[in-house]
Amino acid sequence: MLLMIRQRYQNLTYGEKRVADYILTHSDSISKMHIQDLAIAAGVANSAVVRFCKAIGLSGYAELKYKFLEETSKKEEPLLLPAIKRGDKAKDIFNKTFTSNINSLYETIRQIDMEQVDKAVSLLHKARHILLLGTGSSESVVTNAAYHFYQFGYQVATAVSGVMMRTMALNLGPEDVAIGISYSGHTHDTVESLYVAHHSGAATIAVTSYTDSPLCESADIILYAPPGDIPYMTDDAVVASRTSHNCILDSLVITLACQDYDESISKIYARNTIIFPSIRD
Repeated sequence: MLLMIRQRYQNLTYGEKRVADYILTHSDSISKMHIQDLAIAAGVANSAVVRFCKAIGLSGYAELKYKFLEETSKKEEPLLLPAIKRGDKAKDIFNKTFTSNINSLYETIRQIDMEQVDKAVSLLHKARHILLLGTGSSESVVTNAAYHFYQFGYQVATAVSGVMMRTMALNLGPEDVAIGISYSGHTHDTVESLYVAHHSGAATIAVTSYTDSPLCESADIILYAPPGDIPYMTDDAVVASRTSHNCILDSLVITLACQDYDESISKIYARNTIIFPSIRD
């Protein structure tokens, strides 16, 4: 349930977000609360709680309580650590950050749709050109993925600024693939550029932590990584999700390389002996 709430959070209204914020920080008590108790605790009307339930795909508050009661009965050892807070020592912060990244990777491989992955591999393997789109916190993901694609000889371009992103997307065609990377799925330049790529005839792939987002509206394929589970000192907990986004793209590249295994091994050998001449058999 908490993952579902985080996934839909960006699209909630102000009042619904107040309900979500309370639930995310008091999840253990929700199954014991009446609707009016939750409304008072969140500082909203009862109707806002009902709207929140419907916004995350539930029939009403009774189903929300049942979901939390069901999860509580199945709960074993808690995986999630509390948020990073004032006074935490380096050891605490390292433990929380590493655990959050590990949990994010686990949830990603558990929830990712492998049929979508297979379709993405098929499209990328046949692609004439691949365009990687991402800005802000996703720039590092774009750069890392591009380097790995380059190693195996794929024709890849990257764009991380608004006008350039849209211009490059406009020049794609039916034999090309555009990959838009955005934690929230709401990053304006990435959303607009994937839209342009889609309407230029290119196949489009979204890598995001929010499937109910504008980015996904222009995507033929959605590769989903659940949102990170602890807040950092930013407005959105992108750190753990960025790790998952990197892992999704790394896995795609390696899967592609294995489609032409012998050729890929030859390319890696050439890289090691020509680009890094100190590396020998």
